[in-house]
Amino acid sequence: MSKRTKTDGFQTDAAFIKQMLDTNVMALRPENNTTFVCSRDDKVIDVWKGMIRHGFLSVPVLGDREKYLGFIDMGEIVGFFANYFGMHTIRKHPTLHQLIEGDKAFNKITIEKLMVSPGPPRSAFLPVKNSFSLLYCVEILAKELGIQRIPITNAHGVLWNYLTASHVLEFMRKNMDKMGSIKNKPISQFGDVSKPVVTIHQDALAYDAFIKMHSQQVHGIAVVDDKQHIVGALSVRDLKLVVEDQMFSHLLETCKTFIHKLGEDLKRPSHTITIKQTDTMQKAIELLVEHKLHRLFVIDGQKHVVGVVGLKELLLEIITE
Repeated sequence: MSKRTKTDGFQTDAAFIKQMLDTNVMALRPENNTTFVCSRDDKVIDVWKGMIRHGFLSVPVLGDREKYLGFIDMGEIVGFFANYFGMHTIRKHPTLHQLIEGDKAFNKITIEKLMVSPGPPRSAFLPVKNSFSLLYCVEILAKELGIQRIPITNAHGVLWNYLTASHVLEFMRKNMDKMGSIKNKPISQFGDVSKPVVTIHQDALAYDAFIKMHSQQVHGIAVVDDKQHIVGALSVRDLKLVVEDQMFSHLLETCKTFIHKLGEDLKRPSHTITIKQTDTMQKAIELLVEHKLHRLFVIDGQKHVVGVVGLKELLLEIITE
């Protein structure tokens, strides 16, 4: 096989493409991995707590006869939760327990209601069989809009596991030596990185940040100051902080305060992990894996956010000729 040529001079070595082709998709899964699914009859509050306890941002939903109806995303649940109660009610009940106890009907709401409720389009559900190659999955992750993870089924179509961005990023890091000169490509030359980024001011409420993520269909948001300098970042994964009763009231604090609490209670880095336009693909992969992130905000020399890079942007550069 020859190298995949690129007009910008950076190339993906054929050895890396072959490695993806020769790697079975199940090889990237941990032996003792937990797969979390839910039924459309499950209670919303139970699924929300389960997702955070297991560290999942989304889960497959089962219907009749174990038929898979699609994914429910953490952002969907939080958006529904916030719209259901409203800011006025949330302000009067600082703990999750008090809020739910004050509305018995909410405890009975099932996932099925979310599946039919209006809102942003739901993440697509595109399963692959466990005999498929990683390369096949990479093509889907890179080119299909809205795909954040891929369900893996056995020969009979029963869900076995699913592939996430973290698994693919770890594979890329371990096989960096086979990648070719593409790993040295500067972020500034990526074709799909420089784009408008969803931001929120540090003095806005954390509540508003998560609602904005849901309405804008993003999983992460940059927190900026008066000069539009990035001072932090929030993602739907950070909602694990508010499930505990004593932490729920933090949604009504500013983004700045909320981020400070994340550092104290979740041991997050004290500084914002960003990437410069002059940094390379290799640096992006290493940062994403080291800090267990799904995205990096790209900054210019004045610390203004000018783009975002995640798995999709990296894969598009690797597989696009």
